[in-house]
Amino acid sequence: MTEQQPPLTPPPSQNQSQTLGIVSLCLGILSLGSFCFSFIPLLGIVCCLATPLLDAGAVVCGILGLKTPARTMAIIGIVLGGLSLAAIIVMAVIQFAAMGFSMFSNLGGFNSLFSGH
Repeated sequence: MTEQQPPLTPPPSQNQSQTLGIVSLCLGILSLGSFCFSFIPLLGIVCCLATPLLDAGAVVCGILGLKTPARTMAIIGIVLGGLSLAAIIVMAVIQFAAMGFSMFSNLGGFNSLFSGH
Protein backbone atom coordinates (compact mmCIF):
# COMPACT_ATOMS: atom_id res chain seq x y z
CA MET A 1 0.00 0.00 0.00
CA THR A 2 1.11 3.48 -0.67
CA GLU A 3 0.89 6.21 1.88
CA GLN A 4 -1.03 9.29 1.00
CA GLN A 5 1.13 12.33 1.15
CA PRO A 6 -0.34 15.66 2.13
CA PRO A 7 -0.83 17.99 -0.80
CA LEU A 8 2.15 20.14 -1.47
CA THR A 9 1.58 23.80 -0.81
CA PRO A 10 4.07 26.21 -2.20
CA PRO A 11 5.81 28.40 0.34
CA PRO A 12 4.53 31.95 0.38
CA SER A 13 6.40 34.00 -2.12
CA GLN A 14 8.54 36.85 -0.91
CA ASN A 15 6.31 39.37 -2.68
CA GLN A 16 3.20 38.22 -0.82
CA SER A 17 4.87 38.37 2.57
CA GLN A 18 6.12 41.92 1.96
CA THR A 19 2.75 43.29 0.89
CA LEU A 20 1.66 44.69 4.27
CA GLY A 21 4.97 46.45 4.85
CA ILE A 22 4.89 48.03 1.41
CA VAL A 23 1.24 49.08 1.80
CA SER A 24 2.01 50.59 5.20
CA LEU A 25 4.94 52.55 3.78
CA CYS A 26 2.91 53.81 0.82
CA LEU A 27 -0.03 54.84 3.01
CA GLY A 28 2.33 56.60 5.41
CA ILE A 29 3.91 58.58 2.57
CA LEU A 30 0.49 59.42 1.14
CA SER A 31 -0.83 60.53 4.53
CA LEU A 32 2.13 62.84 5.11
CA GLY A 33 1.70 64.28 1.60
CA SER A 34 -2.02 64.66 2.17
CA PHE A 35 -1.33 66.59 5.37
CA CYS A 36 1.02 68.93 3.51
CA PHE A 37 -1.65 69.59 0.85
CA SER A 38 -4.30 70.28 3.50
CA PHE A 39 -3.22 73.94 3.58
CA ILE A 40 -4.33 74.54 -0.03
CA PRO A 41 -7.80 76.13 0.13
CA LEU A 42 -10.14 73.80 -1.82
CA LEU A 43 -7.92 70.73 -1.96
CA GLY A 44 -7.43 71.05 1.79
CA ILE A 45 -10.98 69.95 2.55
CA VAL A 46 -10.48 66.63 0.77
CA CYS A 47 -7.01 66.17 2.25
CA CYS A 48 -8.16 66.87 5.80
CA LEU A 49 -10.79 64.17 5.44
CA ALA A 50 -8.45 61.67 3.75
CA THR A 51 -5.44 62.09 6.04
CA PRO A 52 -6.87 60.35 9.15
CA LEU A 53 -8.06 57.44 7.01
CA LEU A 54 -4.64 57.08 5.42
CA ASP A 55 -3.03 57.34 8.88
CA ALA A 56 -5.21 54.57 10.26
CA GLY A 57 -4.46 52.36 7.26
CA ALA A 58 -0.71 52.96 7.57
CA VAL A 59 -0.67 52.13 11.27
CA VAL A 60 -2.89 49.04 10.98
CA CYS A 61 -1.03 47.61 7.98
CA GLY A 62 2.27 48.43 9.69
CA ILE A 63 1.31 46.60 12.86
CA LEU A 64 0.20 43.58 10.85
CA GLY A 65 3.35 43.83 8.72
CA LEU A 66 5.72 43.69 11.70
CA LYS A 67 5.65 39.89 11.51
CA THR A 68 6.82 39.80 7.89
CA PRO A 69 10.25 40.17 6.31
CA ALA A 70 9.30 43.74 5.34
CA ARG A 71 9.51 44.78 8.97
CA THR A 72 11.57 47.92 8.26
CA MET A 73 9.04 49.24 5.76
CA ALA A 74 6.23 48.50 8.22
CA ILE A 75 8.01 50.45 10.98
CA ILE A 76 8.59 53.41 8.66
CA GLY A 77 4.90 53.32 7.64
CA ILE A 78 3.84 53.33 11.30
CA VAL A 79 6.13 56.27 12.07
CA LEU A 80 4.96 58.31 9.06
CA GLY A 81 1.31 57.59 9.82
CA GLY A 82 1.83 58.50 13.49
CA LEU A 83 3.63 61.74 12.61
CA SER A 84 0.89 62.76 10.23
CA LEU A 85 -1.82 61.91 12.77
CA ALA A 86 -0.03 63.90 15.48
CA ALA A 87 0.31 66.86 13.10
CA ILE A 88 -3.42 66.74 12.29
CA ILE A 89 -4.28 66.68 16.01
CA VAL A 90 -1.95 69.62 16.78
CA MET A 91 -3.38 71.58 13.85
CA ALA A 92 -6.96 70.90 15.01
CA VAL A 93 -6.17 72.00 18.58
CA ILE A 94 -4.59 75.23 17.33
CA GLN A 95 -7.56 75.94 15.06
CA PHE A 96 -10.13 75.31 17.81
CA ALA A 97 -8.13 77.45 20.24
CA ALA A 98 -7.98 80.27 17.70
CA MET A 99 -11.72 80.02 17.06
CA GLY A 100 -12.45 80.04 20.79
CA PHE A 101 -10.18 83.03 21.37
CA SER A 102 -11.83 84.86 18.50
CA MET A 103 -15.32 84.16 19.84
CA PHE A 104 -14.28 85.17 23.35
CA SER A 105 -12.76 88.45 22.19
CA ASN A 106 -15.91 89.26 20.16
CA LEU A 107 -17.94 88.93 23.35
CA GLY A 108 -15.85 91.57 25.07
CA GLY A 109 -12.83 89.59 26.23
CA PHE A 110 -11.52 89.70 29.77
CA ASN A 111 -12.81 93.22 30.42
CA SER A 112 -16.43 92.06 30.20
CA LEU A 113 -15.78 89.45 32.89
CA PHE A 114 -14.75 92.03 35.47
CA SER A 115 -16.78 95.08 34.47
CA GLY A 116 -20.12 93.63 35.56
CA HIS A 117 -21.98 94.46 32.35
